[in-house]
This record gives sequence, C-alpha cells and structure tokens, in this order.
Amino acid sequence: MKIKKENIISILVNITLPPVLCFFISYILSFEIITSAPGYLMPLFFGIIIAIFNFKHYKQKIYFISVLQVLFVSVIISYLCLYLSILLLPLFSSLIGHLSDVIHIPYKKIYVSKFYIFTSVYVIAPVSVLWSFSYIFKYPKIKFTRVTIFTFLVLFPVLGYFLKNVISSDTLQMLLWMPLMILPIQLILYQEDIKALF
Repeated sequence: MKIKKENIISILVNITLPPVLCFFISYILSFEIITSAPGYLMPLFFGIIIAIFNFKHYKQKIYFISVLQVLFVSVIISYLCLYLSILLLPLFSSLIGHLSDVIHIPYKKIYVSKFYIFTSVYVIAPVSVLWSFSYIFKYPKIKFTRVTIFTFLVLFPVLGYFLKNVISSDTLQMLLWMPLMILPIQLILYQEDIKALF
C-alpha cells in the first residue's frame, strides 16, 4: 500500500517534533529565567506536548471539552510520576541503611545518595511514565511495543550513567531527559504508521 507524501510528512512530524520541542523547552528552562527549579516545570510541558501530539490515541471516554481533558490528565500523570520518584528516595535510603546494619557492610552516604537520585531519574521515573501513559493511550500489545520499552529501559540508565560520570554534565542530562523520554512513547503510538512506511 502506497502512502501519500503528505501522510509520510505527518507521521514523521508526529514522531520527531515532540522530542525536538522537549529539547528546546528544556534548553530554555536550563537558563532558570522562569524559575530557579526548572525540574518542577518539566512535567507541565511534557504533559502538554504528549497530549497535543497524541490526542487521537487517547482511549478514555471524553467527558468534557476533549482537548482540556487530555491536557489535564497528561499533566497530572506527569507530575504524579515526578513526585513518585521523589517520594521513593527516603524509602530507598531507609532500606539500604537497614540492610547495611543487618549484614554489617559500611557504606558512604554520598555515594548512596547519588545512587538514589540516579535510580529515581533513570529507572523509577521512566518506568512510571511508560506504565502510567499506557492507561490513557492505546498502546498496542505486540512485540514491537515490548521490544521498544525493554530497549529504552535498558539503554536509558546506561546513557544517564555516561552523561553523569563520563561527560559529567548535569545540563546535558536535563536537556536530553524529556526528549529521550517522549521518543519511545511516540514510536509505540505510531508504530502502525511506521510499519506502513516500509
């Protein structure tokens, strides 16, 4: 089946433009012009972008103005994932401290603290985002979806470790988190369109 040129452009825009917008928004926020804590604004823009570009994949019943509903739900989920990853940090701290007491292994708090933050940003947050948005968007339950999620969840922490410990750039981590987080969602939601291109 031959796809029209206009449709090809539309598919490519829907997949690539959200990560690009996320990058530029992260870049602007990194200057701390709007707020000195830009991390707390990222879920707002993340939720807005993912809602606008994936409106047609929304699977819940529309109860009021459709655009506002999708925007509201997406932003709420984004913030819930953020605070979940933050609230779990004390739990990890308590668990590691308890284990070290039980098996009598000393640990350096500064390294453990970095491990908590890394786990929160590159493991808990991505897992919670992908899992949560699967409930409001139509994720096809096929091999491509599973492979995409698995590949992302494996490579994302590796990339985070590289950025943190090899390049040592907190700014680059901030710039790339949202674009890389939204990319697998776009690939999953538009996988049928991608297959039609080949």
